[in-house]
Amino acid sequence: MNRIAKRLFFNFLISLLVISLILSFIFLIVFRNHTYDIQKNQLQSKAITIADSISDFLENNSSMMGRSVNSGFRNYLRVLNNVAESDIWVVDQDMNLIKFGMMMNSVSYYEIPEDGKSLVQTAFDGETVMSEAFSSFLGERSVTVATPVFDLNNNTVAVVLMHTSISGVNAAVNESGKLLILSLSIAIILSLAISIYLSYRFVKPINDIKNTTVILSQGDYTVKTSVKQKDEIGDLAIAVDILSEKLKLSSEESHKLEKLRNDFITNISHELRTPVTVIRGSLETICDGVITEKADIDSFHKQMLNESIHLQRLVNDLLELSKLQSTDFAIEKSELNLYDVATDAVYGMRNISDKKKVTISFASNKNNITVEGDYSRLKQMLTIILDNAVKFSHENGMVNISLNAFTGYVEILIINNGIGIEKEELQNIFERFYKNNTEKNREGTGLGLAIAKQIAEKHNASISVDSIPGVKTEFKIIIPIK
Repeated sequence: MNRIAKRLFFNFLISLLVISLILSFIFLIVFRNHTYDIQKNQLQSKAITIADSISDFLENNSSMMGRSVNSGFRNYLRVLNNVAESDIWVVDQDMNLIKFGMMMNSVSYYEIPEDGKSLVQTAFDGETVMSEAFSSFLGERSVTVATPVFDLNNNTVAVVLMHTSISGVNAAVNESGKLLILSLSIAIILSLAISIYLSYRFVKPINDIKNTTVILSQGDYTVKTSVKQKDEIGDLAIAVDILSEKLKLSSEESHKLEKLRNDFITNISHELRTPVTVIRGSLETICDGVITEKADIDSFHKQMLNESIHLQRLVNDLLELSKLQSTDFAIEKSELNLYDVATDAVYGMRNISDKKKVTISFASNKNNITVEGDYSRLKQMLTIILDNAVKFSHENGMVNISLNAFTGYVEILIINNGIGIEKEELQNIFERFYKNNTEKNREGTGLGLAIAKQIAEKHNASISVDSIPGVKTEFKIIIPIK
């Protein structure tokens, strides 16, 4: 038995014993008093009935006064003794105590004890009274009832005394106490067995939660408590399961970030190594005098210049992406007209689109679309997507950009009818250094769309892409507006 189960068991045991003792004590006291009252009431009722019966007898028969008790009255009292199953004592007007026994001729005369005289006198005054005044005379603790016997003129001519032993009441209470103790013992034994079961049942979900946390600490975040209860323990189990799920997601995210970090290092190493290798190889060739013709040297110089430009673009894009991904970096927002931003971006792409003979078509349902944002960053985002659209369009192709303002948001669509993007590539299109290996993308750094996505997120905007290879590619940007 574990510690909590032991504690629950002993707490239950102590509580049960204390409650049992208190209830037993109260029950015995109430039962004793109730039994005592019943005995007194029965004795009083019996004494009054006998006194009334004697009164009726005396109305029709001779008097029993004095020490000469006639046989008729004696026989009548014998019958009453048998009916009452108790000795009947009568006190006459001379304060003589006459005891009629159960035998035919058993008549005894006694002096009334001093302790009982006041009781008898009160009865002669016409009251039915009860007292323990005859206990010393009877030799045991007893209750005596004294009730008057009236004549036709309603005068008290005698007093009937009847007794009951209190020891009988105590015996009944003792028997009841023994039965109560036996019943409580059986109940306690059964309760203890149930308490042990309930203690283990109460502790089991706690142990399950503890075991789950141990497994979680060992790095297994798939474990669950399997505790289903609608109480505080159930709430704790739910909290642990939620923690397990969050730790699992955090672990997966950590592994993903680790993979991205490794991929980033691999990609950046490759992207940096290629232009550096070309530049170094060209310089070594020139320095070693392998080439001497001016035309060849100029060609090497031009190649090194192109590689250095690519290297500079790569470094700038890396710095730009790193800045945008920083949680501390905040763009400066102000109210601006998104129509002007899109117009500016389209105009800036004219030279590139003209060289490739690609037409950029721009349309908007409003000329004034006010949003909060960074003008230069939003233009940069649109320029990146337009540049990709132009780059992957066929010669003499067309790129369509449209702005559609709705209640609460504005939708920007940029569509081209170029080579398209394969379905399996769509989920990676916004990842760093991801690019296809077509000839059209040879000079790309693979960071442009990642930068565009970060700019969109800084503006609480969403960006998505859909494509049908060989037919069209559609970029959709949703920007919230007030």
